Amino acid sequence: MDCYFFHGKLSREDREFLVKLLERYDGALMLRSWVELGQIKDSRGKPDPDKAKAAEMLKRSRSFCMKEHALVYALEVGCAFHVEKK
Repeated sequence: MDCYFFHGKLSREDREFLVKLLERYDGALMLRSWVELGQIKDSRGKPDPDKAKAAEMLKRSRSFCMKEHALVYALEVGCAFHVEKK
């Protein structure tokens, strides 16, 4: 995937929120667990408002990437928010 300039339909505040979450969580985990599987509970079993907000935001941000001719999320590999963990 090569959509470096793809940002989805995210506002500046949404992008800042996602950047803060990417400091704590892996982007692939966010997409697989939170968005696809709906696992947004914290360690106590209570719904985590940050995870719920991020999952809703990522579902809403899914958009068609003209360069790749595919539906992508803003956190997909090769997109602007993708961060490699070291």
